[in-house]
Amino acid sequence: MDKEILKITDVLRLPVFSDDLMFILSKKNRNILAHHNLKEVWVTNEKDYNCNVFIDNIITANLKIYDLKGDTIYKHDDYGNYHFVLLDSANGLSIWKTIDEEKETVLYHIFDIKKKTFIKKYIDSKIPLFFICQDCFVCRNSIAEVSVFNFKIQKQLWQKDLSEITSYTDWDGEHKGEIYNVYSYKNRIIVVAGNSVLSLEKDNGVIEWQTTYDDFQPHTLHIVENIGYLCRGAYYSLINLNTGEKLLEIKLLRPFNLSLKYKNSNVAMVRSDMTYHEGYFYFTDKSEEHRYLGKIEPQTGIVEEYQILEGITSSIHPPKFHKDKMFLLDSESNLHIYQKDKTLES
Repeated sequence: MDKEILKITDVLRLPVFSDDLMFILSKKNRNILAHHNLKEVWVTNEKDYNCNVFIDNIITANLKIYDLKGDTIYKHDDYGNYHFVLLDSANGLSIWKTIDEEKETVLYHIFDIKKKTFIKKYIDSKIPLFFICQDCFVCRNSIAEVSVFNFKIQKQLWQKDLSEITSYTDWDGEHKGEIYNVYSYKNRIIVVAGNSVLSLEKDNGVIEWQTTYDDFQPHTLHIVENIGYLCRGAYYSLINLNTGEKLLEIKLLRPFNLSLKYKNSNVAMVRSDMTYHEGYFYFTDKSEEHRYLGKIEPQTGIVEEYQILEGITSSIHPPKFHKDKMFLLDSESNLHIYQKDKTLES
């Protein structure tokens, strides 16, 4: 069983890491606190609203970069007008946007972290950017439009509305599909929208396959090799991302306190998302008055092991792992740090 070794209060989000250094963002003061082997070693003086790590660079939402000692190594003169969008760690890029409220336009800018300079500016992709795939922005909005924009040639390659083909009916009536998440897989774009998961060709938007669900609306997809793992609430499913074949669709069952009379009460609920780590998925849930950590065998969907999280009374984000430790952030801004053990309870 994992043992809690430290609790840090006033934490805005889960930490980021560079080897033995851990960086957390204070919820109250909005500054960055650096810890080495869980001991605080430096704190920034300015307010920062985000914190990402790329190799030995700590990148903040103020377009300011610190080294691992906390010294400023880059700060843009006009940082107040730039808003952080995402970090493309695979290519060493960070993406920023500027907003012209009078013209009602949003322009994107690509910053090379190693070179400490913008390499592409004033990109107008029309639809909000979601992530980068090679030389393209993959964009989506909440009304089920997805598009691919090649920023090198400043041209939109395609745009597609998926709201009709991902529509669904539930207890509240009929609904048009909305896009929840978009992913890159090989040379394809995987879209989770409405009641469906779809694979589209990146270069032209042609739909290769569409997998639909009757009982739930998928939300988050985890890609491990050629398999997509979906979980929302108690529903758990596997999809072959090459073909769209549904390999598994089950309800998760809690591995303890099972009721023979009220079988529907035995389900395990993935509250927000799950975390893939060393061949298993981990999630947090509540049973009666207890919060617990569950461990799912990916191919079967069986919750094989669990741990009661003593002392945690509020909801919890999915866990984060780094080296031999596990990190849990509860909704009261407490970061719980555990020393990992090899086994939970079964």
